[in-house]
Amino acid sequence: MREKSKEQPQEQPEFLYEADEIKKAELLSIMMGYGESEKPEAVSHVLSQSDQKRDIIKAFIRYGESNPPEGPSMKVSAFAEDQELHQSIQSLPYTQKVLVLLTSFYPITDADAAAYIGISEEQVKVEKQEAYHTLAESTNTEQDQIPAMLTFLNKAYKKVPLTLQQQDFTAVDQAGSTSETKAKGKNWPAVTTAAVILLAGGLAFALNDPIPEETERTAAANEEREEEEEFIIPEEEIDVANQELENKKEELVVQLGLSAEEVNQLPVVEMAKGQLMHLEYLNEQNDPYYSNLSEEELRQEIDVIKDSALLSIAPPLSFLNPDLPMYNQWLPEKDLYTTSDVATAFFHDYAQSLRVVYEEKLNAQREEMAPWSRSYFKESELPEDERVLREKIRENGFDFEYDFDQNRFHVMIGGENFDTAIMSLDPVFQQVLNNLPELNLGIYGELHHSGTQSPDDHLKALLKIDENINFLHESSPDMSDPFTSSSFLFSSLNQFEMLFAQYISGSPEKMIFENGFLKEDVKQSWEKVLADESLKGKEIYKVVDFQYRLLKNNNFELLRGIENTSFLLYPDIRHWYHFNGNSTFVDFPLEHYHGKVYELYTTPENRNMLSVLQAEQIAMLYLNSIKMQDTEVLYSFFEPTDKLPSLEEFQTLVPPDILGKLELDRMNNIYVNSTGSNDSLSVNVEKNDGTMLIITMVKTDEGYKVKFTSDQMFNRY
Repeated sequence: MREKSKEQPQEQPEFLYEADEIKKAELLSIMMGYGESEKPEAVSHVLSQSDQKRDIIKAFIRYGESNPPEGPSMKVSAFAEDQELHQSIQSLPYTQKVLVLLTSFYPITDADAAAYIGISEEQVKVEKQEAYHTLAESTNTEQDQIPAMLTFLNKAYKKVPLTLQQQDFTAVDQAGSTSETKAKGKNWPAVTTAAVILLAGGLAFALNDPIPEETERTAAANEEREEEEEFIIPEEEIDVANQELENKKEELVVQLGLSAEEVNQLPVVEMAKGQLMHLEYLNEQNDPYYSNLSEEELRQEIDVIKDSALLSIAPPLSFLNPDLPMYNQWLPEKDLYTTSDVATAFFHDYAQSLRVVYEEKLNAQREEMAPWSRSYFKESELPEDERVLREKIRENGFDFEYDFDQNRFHVMIGGENFDTAIMSLDPVFQQVLNNLPELNLGIYGELHHSGTQSPDDHLKALLKIDENINFLHESSPDMSDPFTSSSFLFSSLNQFEMLFAQYISGSPEKMIFENGFLKEDVKQSWEKVLADESLKGKEIYKVVDFQYRLLKNNNFELLRGIENTSFLLYPDIRHWYHFNGNSTFVDFPLEHYHGKVYELYTTPENRNMLSVLQAEQIAMLYLNSIKMQDTEVLYSFFEPTDKLPSLEEFQTLVPPDILGKLELDRMNNIYVNSTGSNDSLSVNVEKNDGTMLIITMVKTDEGYKVKFTSDQMFNRY
């Protein structure tokens, strides 16, 4: 028998980073122009952070600013156009280069990009336009083609071989010393990280922000440097602010009649904590913007952050005062309409979240009595904590009643104190606040589905939001751009969209089908809409009619893809629209949900129903008509102009056999590449062979129509 080896097994190296972290950092290093020999150093430096929650993108922004690539950038594509664009991006001014990378290859908005770099959102837009202009000149193409070219470049980036492995980044424990980081045989120092902060009212996030270090320093020297470093803000001041926050939270516990845990979960508290974390972030990130401020300017920045955080920890009704110092700080010399708008928006999200907390607390089970029995007691006969809770609910702008159908207490925004508080607001917002729906909102104002909500509950909320949207639009001082005058209108549009998607198409939280068929309560709710003459012409009616007819035509069976559908809502109120792309892959001919849409709604008698569809879906139907060799349907999608021939002439010029020669089996993606006016926009269609078709569409009374296409397929007709 073979003798067992007496050698001790070799200790496995400790991998410092997850494989996906390394891949993400390596890919970004390539996109930023670092060559093969420069990649390991750049990636190691960025990943060498003490905080587990690294922001690799933010780290690379700072690293690249002080350590630009020196050698030639890597080859990223076999296509000359992709490689030329990649190299052109590297030649941009650093800020423009970063903005192109962030907003083209990551799901990062202009507002988030502004926070990453430390400039205004307006400046982001200016810099991006200049970058696109420069890229167009350097690649000898039209500026409006740059976004499409960036799409192809993004696909090329994703195919670049990534060679760095976990074994390249290991830690070896040595006796009497801390673990050292090894990357390609070189040691790199630890990099400090900053906290994530959240600012209220749609302000930006400040994300992890490492301090660029000299790569030849040892870890010990780096620690000594940090000890000697003078912070932008004295740590004692941050400690005092945090203690003030704790004191304010303790006061809020008493003011609201909630537990400390319940108060900590309120969005206003989460936001305030995030704002004060920003002070610690400023100390760690050493951003030139702050370090270059005068003492007076820096003090003003710090005070704004502290005051906004601490002032927001207060009972909800206090925010209905349009003269609140916090609003004057944000909106100096603004009129009553504007301050009332901000007050309404701030109060709304706070009150909606607090209403849910109060309702859950009021319906909590007690050993001595159930909720239904408590409804019969005089308040003087209730236990002390229940009596106090009811007083606090009314005191803070709410009322309640017992719903015997649901066997639970129902808490509502309203009551005597609420009525008194809204009297100081502009009459427009008094009316809006008296017509609020009941929503379950998260910290960012996103909708949460409640299991107790029926389709009719959704409908009631939608109708109230619809009334408020139209009322705010009609009363807005600036009819040309309502978003400049009403932030509450903007949030109402978004909340309507989210709630309507649940009502009309379903979602992971709120399915509208059961056992393969439309739920009966959903069907009955839709039929109530269609039977209500007062709703005809409204977005709710038009889309319910569209969906109901389609499903009725298919025996109300579940159609695959229906849960991902979206509709064009309030096109005359929204002066721009966010499009997220329709589908990752689209096979032709269309099947399932969109196939049934094509079958039912491209007939002459039903085409007017297509006006509720977004431009991407019209583009899909247009391409499907080519695949189906249906010249009559194809013709119906063209913009009606004097140059368009008659249908008979078109069918003579474009017989079905010509359409049959066009290769049209699969599209990788269909998305709108424009955030400008809704009236005219560009739809990008990424073909399976990697080429791009761009369709310019215009909005008419009958919905979106095709104006022309980049392949000039039918231009001569």
